[in-house]
Amino acid sequence: PVYALDLKTGDKIWEFEAGGSVKAILIKDDIVILGCKHGYTYALDLKTGEEIWKFKAEEDVWKISIKDDIVIVGCDYDYDLEYAPVYALDFNIIKIKQSLTNLINQTQNLISQNLPFSNPEKAKNYLNLAKKELSKRNLKKSYEYIKLAELDAPRY
Repeated sequence: PVYALDLKTGDKIWEFEAGGSVKAILIKDDIVILGCKHGYTYALDLKTGEEIWKFKAEEDVWKISIKDDIVIVGCDYDYDLEYAPVYALDFNIIKIKQSLTNLINQTQNLISQNLPFSNPEKAKNYLNLAKKELSKRNLKKSYEYIKLAELDAPRY
């Protein structure tokens, strides 16, 4: 597991199970990026440890770096493939997905407070659809569903 600890007290803030040895770590703009031996690269929210995004490489991830919002993922050499895969991932997509996840969470919090939504079940359904689209990396459709859920939110 990966742990975030409070520097003053040493208390655990959050824990994330990466499912394999973490070989590389990078932090930028409140996002933690982990490269793991089992080939996954994860982006986590620095404050909550919530998974924002993950990417599966062909081989074990050994190195991560970032330049101009491009995340470079370097992998182990594969004897069958006879090369070491390298990937370039857009950091801005990770940030957009984090923002959408935050919007979903905020709207879910409003629903859980039993505020007077015009149709809370409908809003929950839209949020579930937004999560599904987000998991498929369909950011535009996810945003549209979030906005539909917000239409059912209480007005003050």
